[in-house]
Amino acid sequence: MLAIQKRVANLLRSVRGASRAQTQIEDRIKHLTAAINLTPSSTEQHAQAARALTARVAQLSVLLDGDATVRARQEPVPWSVSGRTSSLYYAITGSQNRVSGNHFASLDIAEAEYTRVADQLKVLQTELTALETELEAMGAPWTPGRIPSID
Repeated sequence: MLAIQKRVANLLRSVRGASRAQTQIEDRIKHLTAAINLTPSSTEQHAQAARALTARVAQLSVLLDGDATVRARQEPVPWSVSGRTSSLYYAITGSQNRVSGNHFASLDIAEAEYTRVADQLKVLQTELTALETELEAMGAPWTPGRIPSID
């Protein structure tokens, strides 16, 4: 029982951290988009790269937290990673009953989905950092997440 409780608690911690990281990446992209607009030497290619990152973060948000637009219309939506994980956490840690096979299967699904989300977050982080570095070399205004150079 303790082993499964630790497993689901670790997953919940990871999912919450990923959600915060996704929000921070989204914020950095917004600031970077504004910096691109203020940088005379930036090109349409830079703006397109920022828009592509924005679209991918939005898709990742749906995987991680669910589709708020559909949910707001009272339509059924597939379980998000955070929704499934939170439900599992409270069902497993809030009870001393034996964990069912359905809970184990759902936990396996949540871990697999989280792995996919985490991998996508890492790729987004890398691509965003590369774009920030490129714009820093062009003398773009400061944006959160990077330290400007005086070169």
